[in-house]
Amino acid sequence: MPASTHLKTYTSTTRFAAGLLLRELLRSAPEAFAAHAATEALPVAFGAKMDDDSDVAAVWKEVGRHGLLDVLLKLICMYCECAVVA
Repeated sequence: MPASTHLKTYTSTTRFAAGLLLRELLRSAPEAFAAHAATEALPVAFGAKMDDDSDVAAVWKEVGRHGLLDVLLKLICMYCECAVVA
């Protein structure tokens, strides 16, 4: 079942709370978020940012945007470290 469809089984309050929780995890402990971002959090955020409830969609859009930036920065840093070592 796609993540966005799965989230629809919960109330908008629960979907909003889940988005807030991940947003705060991303802000407070980005390394913990990054461990699951690419395979778990970002696919859910991508679907949830299109939620019918505008508040839910906004918080998940923020999770997706900041989470993706964090993952991309880590990839760039890994690439730069490899380029320097080689």
